[in-house]
Amino acid sequence: MSSVRSRIIDAAISQLNTNTPAGVPAADDTRLESYTPGELPSILVFENREQGETEKEGRWAYFVKKALTLRVEIRIAETDVLKSRAAMDPIYCWCVQQIAAPYQGPTAPFGGLAEDCYESQLEWQYAAEDQAYTLLQIDFRVEYSTIKNDPTRTQ
Repeated sequence: MSSVRSRIIDAAISQLNTNTPAGVPAADDTRLESYTPGELPSILVFENREQGETEKEGRWAYFVKKALTLRVEIRIAETDVLKSRAAMDPIYCWCVQQIAAPYQGPTAPFGGLAEDCYESQLEWQYAAEDQAYTLLQIDFRVEYSTIKNDPTRTQ
């Protein structure tokens, strides 16, 4: 079985690719190649960093409380700043509504794996000479717990 972290990432991608409205691209996992203008707009989802600490001190601690930074990157082929804001906003809204939606319960985006999820940081990069697209990076803080010696199991 895969780790809880991996299942959360997979669930986020799946949720973004379910009943996607017109104009919103399919989300993809980590990508290392550059995008061509014909491949835009795009949504990329991956884990950025994670912190953990035991919920109790000492050797009797059973759970690890984790804070995962889940990054969603949206790229659009628009070089004009004002037009890029207008083009980016519906895709941004869709992503936030799907990932930070109510997260508890078996039908929720993370299937009950997460305890909390919310936007923690946004960063924009507008098109330039060496970058023919506008980029928005959305960091979501996803809080969850695992068994101390088994990252595949939650509480």
